[in-house]
Amino acid sequence: MRNVRFERGSVEFARVVAITDGIFAVAITLLVVSLGVPRVAPEDLPKALLSAHGDLLTFFIAVTVLAFYWISNLHFVRHLRAVDSVYAGLNMVYLSFVAFLPLPTALLDRYSHLPITLLLFVATLLLISLMELALFGRALAAKLFASEPPARVVLYSVLVVLIPVAVFGLAIPIGLHTSPTYALAAWALLNFPLRFLVERRLGPTARDPYV
Repeated sequence: MRNVRFERGSVEFARVVAITDGIFAVAITLLVVSLGVPRVAPEDLPKALLSAHGDLLTFFIAVTVLAFYWISNLHFVRHLRAVDSVYAGLNMVYLSFVAFLPLPTALLDRYSHLPITLLLFVATLLLISLMELALFGRALAAKLFASEPPARVVLYSVLVVLIPVAVFGLAIPIGLHTSPTYALAAWALLNFPLRFLVERRLGPTARDPYV
């Protein structure tokens, strides 16, 4: 199948954006479904809800992670003037990992005492981040951006993708020695300040033709 380019404003470009938003929406919805409803006697419900605080915290952190990736994708797509068939294919691989995330999240809730569940969750996020990098590389190589990104913006984009991966690398020992929930909390507490710092130092400004 030959590579075809689809300009912004075309039906094909809109469909790529639509399926991206749809998969993120479904993934977040599945995170809610994975929580389940406690099956206990009415008088035991308050105790069951209190004992589920770890699962709820994991859920909200997982939603925060997905929201982080969706917002990153939002800002990335904003600068595209077109997509092509290769980009669309890479985007589907990217979305397959996003759609997969509710499964390792549910395993993390149910089998939090097993290190493999934390490693599976982190590995999924690593693949999502690497696919973000692949999408950026494809857009750069195929000149899909509205204007050529300056070198500083390219460095910024690569760092933004790698920050979540690096922070999870730091958070894994915390999860292995305490609780996976604490590892996710450490990620949330470290990732966003670092992202803000990189944004302030290297992020696009009104003076950049890229904006």
